[in-house]
Amino acid sequence: MATMLPEPSRTYLNYVNDRAVNKLGPALVPYLKQLGSDNPAVSPERVTRPASAPIFLLHGTGDTVIPAAETALFSESLRRKDADVHVLLSELITHAEVNKAATYVDVLKLIHLWAQVLEQ
Repeated sequence: MATMLPEPSRTYLNYVNDRAVNKLGPALVPYLKQLGSDNPAVSPERVTRPASAPIFLLHGTGDTVIPAAETALFSESLRRKDADVHVLLSELITHAEVNKAATYVDVLKLIHLWAQVLEQ
């Protein structure tokens, strides 16, 4: 897909695909304020009162892009603000794909989380 893009999009997508954070990060920093990075509403961590609806977080323990520990820390932050948080750190998921053989217990945990979501 990157080969079909014009520059600088091609280069940026290559940075993403190559996980070249050291190159992509500095390229994006100038746009952060323009996107509202200083606005507390765009950061779930800085929100003083989270949504009153239950919050479901699903994260793959094999995620090589965003560590699963981030979800654990975020859920604790939400709980300290009295949010109703349900978390599943699953062996079945990497970053955005489900691509592992499932154990019976892993499947049951995933089914349980989705059942809770659908009950809402």
